Amino acid sequence: MAAPGIGDTYLGPAFVVKKGTPIKIRWHNNLKDTNGNPLPHPLAVDPSLHWAAVPAQDNMMMGPFPLDAGGQSTFDYTLRSVPLVPHVHGGEQPGSSDGGPDGWITPDGVAGPSWASVGDVQPAIGSYVPSGDHDLNPYWNDQPAASAWYHDHALGLTRLNVYMGLASGYLITDPANEPSGLPTGSDSFGNPKDLALIIQDRMFDQYGELYYPALGLNPVDHPFWVPEFFGDTMLVNGQVWPVLDVDPAAYRFRLFNGSNARFYELGLLNKASKIAGPAFNQIATDGGYLYRPVPVNDLTIAPGERAEIVVDFSAFAGQSLILRNKAKAPYPKGAPANSGPTARS
Repeated sequence: MAAPGIGDTYLGPAFVVKKGTPIKIRWHNNLKDTNGNPLPHPLAVDPSLHWAAVPAQDNMMMGPFPLDAGGQSTFDYTLRSVPLVPHVHGGEQPGSSDGGPDGWITPDGVAGPSWASVGDVQPAIGSYVPSGDHDLNPYWNDQPAASAWYHDHALGLTRLNVYMGLASGYLITDPANEPSGLPTGSDSFGNPKDLALIIQDRMFDQYGELYYPALGLNPVDHPFWVPEFFGDTMLVNGQVWPVLDVDPAAYRFRLFNGSNARFYELGLLNKASKIAGPAFNQIATDGGYLYRPVPVNDLTIAPGERAEIVVDFSAFAGQSLILRNKAKAPYPKGAPANSGPTARS
């Protein structure tokens, strides 16, 4: 996925739209190499699941799958062309623009069974769509202001495609009804005082490449399927454990849990003294603004969930604060995060 003029990105480019202003987006699957050939999926696809099978290229495979002496599946499955379909998560839009899991399309123009564009054009499965394009997809944006997000939604591949970065923010604003007193503008470091933070857990191999486990919990029947992924490295907006310099002032943060299965219990902690930092004032949830701000010391946010908070750093000048996570994984009765690398963002 690329943004015009800036090349390939992780994550995708964000959208900021106004309530009541409809837009149309032409989504294009351009996952090709420099010779124009479709790129293979970098992660192992489990064909034993119900997934976006491309009949002309890849046949549905069923188990049981042979294992080696160590219990690892010997079936090396690589998807030779990546199906994609964008879904605006939390958006209210026509069904033809909703990005259903069977509405995928490949870079070489093969469409899924419910591929649809304006007018509900639905070619039969396996039919050819020129250039791998959807037609223009309408988005009404006629809902309350909220921090929605978009992500790939291809059947059986969503966890893998989102893991590789095919997701980002879709912010619906309503300037005429914005609550008064919220932080705006920029600080002395040039940072905006209204920031989106997409939090994800990931793994990397020895070469610094994204890694996803390829041994399923049930290797005979589902050789590559890991039902819940928990990474050992925290990313915020695609950066590993980034640092943000702030003024002793109030900031607005739009938090997105972009993880596969990990919950977060977030709070701020003084790095040296281990004393709690400023509390959060939650002003919005997935559905939009709350009636009034709600003070919270620890904010719990589930996978796919969003929350908007205001944090006032006025009394914490000169301090180094950590955005720490206390949630167990799996939530709520799994292993504690307190002492590991996933305890901080």
